Amino acid sequence: MRVKEYFEKCADRFDGFYKEERRGAFQQAAHAVFRKPGLVRRFQATVDFLGDVTGKTILDVGCGSGIYSIYFARQGAKVMGLDFSSSMLALARKNAAEEGCAVEFVPGDFLAFEEGRRFDHLLFIGVFDYVKPEDLPAYFEKAAGIADGKIVATFPRKYAPQSLIRYCWLRRQDCPVYFYTRKQVESLGNRFDRPARFRACGPIWTVAFEKRTA
Repeated sequence: MRVKEYFEKCADRFDGFYKEERRGAFQQAAHAVFRKPGLVRRFQATVDFLGDVTGKTILDVGCGSGIYSIYFARQGAKVMGLDFSSSMLALARKNAAEEGCAVEFVPGDFLAFEEGRRFDHLLFIGVFDYVKPEDLPAYFEKAAGIADGKIVATFPRKYAPQSLIRYCWLRRQDCPVYFYTRKQVESLGNRFDRPARFRACGPIWTVAFEKRTA
């Protein structure tokens, strides 16, 4: 609930992380140093990992303001964006309408998601930052059960210089945040027979979990 409340309050500001909008000098410097490099690199890593998505189905879990959903829909994928924040979904629908892009945005929590559909790929971008390590297996068990292709997720690095700053900032907002070691992420993938491929994106890892080939 604390995570949901945080995103309900900061939807507009969060959407601005991806856009070149006007900020104060201090905010602009913080954005340029701490946010933008990781955000840009994780976006490119996700695009690289998925490759050609023409005709593919994608479930974008924690879709937020719809940045990834809209991009991949414009590349020819059929995308469903799932989020538990009504403020974020309102932004996502507004952004998609402005782009003239058809994306199905639905409210809900992934663990309670019972659509009964399978997808070629699943995205968890900026989701596991707010999931306790002990809860990750439940997410991956469900994800592995409905993803025919790749599961692409991001994980905040435990020992990155920016991690302490981010921890302190979110703590002030009464929002929990969790950080991971590479070994933890690799073990998670191996547990579900999904070997992990890593791309370092500053304080973030973007990771593709793929089915093991015979």
